[in-house]
Amino acid sequence: MKSLRILIIRNAYQKDTGGAEQYALNLAIALKTAGHKPVLVTKVKQTQEKAKINNIKHINGKWYDEQGWSRLYYILFPLITFWYIYVIIRHGIDVVHPMSRDDFVFASNAGYILNKKIVWSDHADLKYILDNTNHYNPRMRRWVINASKHASEIISTSYSDRKAVIEVAPDLPKTTLIHNGVFTPKDINPIKKTNKLIVGTNARLVEDKGISELMKGFAALKNENVDLWLLGGYSGNKTTYENLAKKLGILNHVSFLGYVNKPNDVVAAMDVFVHPSYMEAFSLAIIEAAMLGRPIIATNVGGTPEIIDNTCGILIEPRDPVAITNAINKLLVDASLRKQIGDTIRIKAEREFDFQKIVEKKIIPLYLKL
Repeated sequence: MKSLRILIIRNAYQKDTGGAEQYALNLAIALKTAGHKPVLVTKVKQTQEKAKINNIKHINGKWYDEQGWSRLYYILFPLITFWYIYVIIRHGIDVVHPMSRDDFVFASNAGYILNKKIVWSDHADLKYILDNTNHYNPRMRRWVINASKHASEIISTSYSDRKAVIEVAPDLPKTTLIHNGVFTPKDINPIKKTNKLIVGTNARLVEDKGISELMKGFAALKNENVDLWLLGGYSGNKTTYENLAKKLGILNHVSFLGYVNKPNDVVAAMDVFVHPSYMEAFSLAIIEAAMLGRPIIATNVGGTPEIIDNTCGILIEPRDPVAITNAINKLLVDASLRKQIGDTIRIKAEREFDFQKIVEKKIIPLYLKL
């Protein structure tokens, strides 16, 4: 089999790394494991640090942090196409694989000029970029649609997102469904905790992750023997949520853990995992918790029902603290139910969402057939 050089590009979220940034890194690791030569382009420092730890060749991305929409931005920033032409030639790239908004345009144009194979992965960006009715900058929409014609494949990571993209952009080329996944966890060392039960999540501290609802739902438990762990980057909002914890009277029961390099060790110590997001493409955090056999409560949004249902988790509606309280209570009082749900979702995750297998069976053949 030919060893490919793949340029993987994901530049969004400068303050914190999210699931899409982890996906790009995981793809690079899986490709390297399979004998290929990935080059990762990102401006996200945490992702660069992880790439270094995993001996993944990486390049600091060219990305305008403020994501300006001014006329000057659209005159100057397309010059990045020439930078990508240099990178592709310098590293002997065979396949260009962008995963973020501007890079869909500029990296694809560079790949097209150099006659390279181009594959996109969409992490819930396209349905917003291409919404002709609600999106406030039709210029970028036109650019993305034109650049998409250079892509041999556009990967959607969930049925939900694929449907949403088709609805807002029937003029986009056909998309291919390949679900997200994570690596089967190894060498897990759950962090030490007290005798209290732990309810936790792994998400950036931002509004649309449902953090406020989770804290309100937790506060309503009124259970001194349960603590709440908030794992994930602060996104500049730590003080806001600390103040909310004070207002709810739960500050002594909430741990703000921030971003960590080995989140699995933290999640493995949680007794109940809650993912109360308002919107979701196909959550890596949920799949990681599933791989660790954690009983999961999650909102019925986006691609989440493609991961769990009420046989292997608890689905609730978003923005509903009462539903969170009730679901947590249901699991906390029944250890056998927690184990049953955790075992069921772990088996499903190992069967369907092992990322090394997904890359080798679905993504690499995609590169090779193009």
